[in-house]
Amino acid sequence: MIDKNNVIELVKTKGPVLPVHISKNIGTNILLASAILSELVSNKQVKITNTKIGSSPLYYFPGQEYKLQSLYKHLNEKDRRAYDLLRSKKILRDKSLNPIERVSLREIKDFATQLNVSGKAGQEIFWKWFLLSNDDATRIIKSALTSDIPKEVPKQETIQKPVQQETQLPQPTQQVQTPQQQSQQNTVQQSIQSPLPSQPAEIKKEEPKINTVPKPTTQVQEKHQQIINQEKPVNVQPEQHKEIKEPIKEKIEEKPVKKEPVEKPKPIIEDKEIETKTKPDKKELSEKDKTVSDKFFSKIKYFLGRKEIKLINFEIVRKESEIDLIIEIPSAVGILKYYCKARNKKRINDSDLSSAYVKGESNKLPVLFLTEGVLTKKSQEMLHKEFKNINFKKI
Repeated sequence: MIDKNNVIELVKTKGPVLPVHISKNIGTNILLASAILSELVSNKQVKITNTKIGSSPLYYFPGQEYKLQSLYKHLNEKDRRAYDLLRSKKILRDKSLNPIERVSLREIKDFATQLNVSGKAGQEIFWKWFLLSNDDATRIIKSALTSDIPKEVPKQETIQKPVQQETQLPQPTQQVQTPQQQSQQNTVQQSIQSPLPSQPAEIKKEEPKINTVPKPTTQVQEKHQQIINQEKPVNVQPEQHKEIKEPIKEKIEEKPVKKEPVEKPKPIIEDKEIETKTKPDKKELSEKDKTVSDKFFSKIKYFLGRKEIKLINFEIVRKESEIDLIIEIPSAVGILKYYCKARNKKRINDSDLSSAYVKGESNKLPVLFLTEGVLTKKSQEMLHKEFKNINFKKI
């Protein structure tokens, strides 16, 4: 029997450690060592890391959190950027970050602690550096929340000042101009009295012009009557209409004769092409594809086959919920390789799109997002602005 206390002491002295290190010191295999360590984690005697070296996590004793910084070299480039940003600023506001930084902070759980803070604007998410104390975190978060409030106060002062100046300015101008207005009023009264007799003369001159207008109307009416009289004796047209209607009937009878042989063979040709194209897809499916019993995966597979999309590889992340796929889509340019994210979810939010965007960039492939759900308003805006590399399709 293996003593668990010896395993705990090894973790205290050498932690964070891999199950391989424990198996060598105890003299057992890796499976037994990892089973013992997982039992200690369930009893909360030992902690486990989210970051993995290869495919196995590390185990450490409480109080050895500062030693986790040695795992920095095992992070990818995007997670390192988020790590450096959080380490320098200690506290980060989730809504002020870009989507890639949000996803990376959710991946590095060993170094970023999520804090849900409720304020006047509602609940917000903040990220804390894992070695920062709670007192310092609350002080920084309070200063960040209070800095948003006093921005509205100085706007009222700036609006009131010019209003007071404008009310005071018109008073002195009235006193200075009063002696000038008296001299101007006399000249204005004289100018008003002089043009009055000229106005009725102008009105009388316009009256004979109005009487001249109806004269050409009589001439126009006479011309219309002459044109109408010329058109009345022409009664030969109904015979022409009969002759025109007969060739039209012949043409109408000839058109359906041409269409009938063209329309009938089209659906027969398309059915044959669909059958020939769908049959090789079934042969190319691997044994892994045939043994999977997942209803959501069968829907995705049917959709890909209907669109003539070839399935290269897939991984079921969560059964009946999430699938990662590598596909090939035929196009006019040629075959295009895509990373495909399939989610069985009613509402797709921005975090779902951002995680697919990050995985597509890590694979250096464009992204196709398949779902039966609907995008939220925020995710619709981000899809057009920030996630232009993602093609969203509802199945």
